Amino acid sequence: MVSKFDVTISQVPTGGSECATDWSRLVAHIEQEESDLVVLPEMPFYRWLPVTDDDDADL
Repeated sequence: MVSKFDVTISQVPTGGSECATDWSRLVAHIEQEESDLVVLPEMPFYRWLPVTDDDDADL
């Protein structure tokens, strides 16, 4: 027996005014496509850590 399993994979913006709009569009897509699983980046809504040279000497 073969079962259907729908997966949605998405990038998420790191902020800004388009974030809310993009999130609403993603939710609408998930509902319309009846996704069983949604895969998002490891740290959605936050800048990618290696982008800056900031470091914490206490670590």
